[in-house]
Amino acid sequence: MTDPNYFTVTTKKAMCYAAIVVLFMGLFSCSTKKQIIYLQDIDAYNDSQVIFPDNTIQPNDILSVQVASAVDTEASEPYNKSIQGGNRMNGGGMQGNFQMQGYLVSKALTIKLPVLGEVSVANKTLKDLEIALEKRLIEDKHLTSPTVMVTLLNAKFTTLGEMGTGTHYFNENNLTILQAIGRAGDLNIQGKRSDIIVIREVDGIRQIGHVDLTASNLLDSPYYFIKPNDVIYVKPNDVRVRSAGFITGPSALIGFATLLVTTALLITK
Repeated sequence: MTDPNYFTVTTKKAMCYAAIVVLFMGLFSCSTKKQIIYLQDIDAYNDSQVIFPDNTIQPNDILSVQVASAVDTEASEPYNKSIQGGNRMNGGGMQGNFQMQGYLVSKALTIKLPVLGEVSVANKTLKDLEIALEKRLIEDKHLTSPTVMVTLLNAKFTTLGEMGTGTHYFNENNLTILQAIGRAGDLNIQGKRSDIIVIREVDGIRQIGHVDLTASNLLDSPYYFIKPNDVIYVKPNDVRVRSAGFITGPSALIGFATLLVTTALLITK
């Protein structure tokens, strides 16, 4: 005859084993503070110098080139692009609107300006191009005391993965990756902060960067400042990956643990 206390003891053992299994599985599935907090030990960078990068003009950039003369305003008008119909959006959306306002950089790194014709922008920053155009206008006796202002109209970055996704336009000269992430709505709690991937194309060369948002030396990274057309991808952390598998949540975790313990007890009975 079965001992009446057997089932009580067995039940207690089962509950104890289940609790232990759930505890261990829960511990392995949780994120720690070190995996979540940004810029740990950031105080070490207090009063450090900031070095701003110089971005060169790239193919498919759309440039606004404004020419003015301090001596004769009307004389500079032929050197500026005439925009028909104002700033209306056309079928090409925002990109099409930018092309109406500015000049598309060709694959050969040239733009075609009124009067001046084709101009090379290879290996030039926006400031370099301003200086080169002002020099040409003076040397070729087009204008007296010209002022040229060049801006990038279609600067953008793209975000993917465990954060707000989409394409984001910006006009700041030195946008940081932290500011870019903030614009996209920040990472969700399931994003892997220690290995953000940045895909960048400069002068026809593709570069793949890995950024750790939890480390303060992020401030020294060449990917701290965003370049136009960067793609920022946030991978899911281990918890997110596991949740997409067999154990999808606390209820499934408890059920799975209980099944394991019950099976073990039946086998060893």
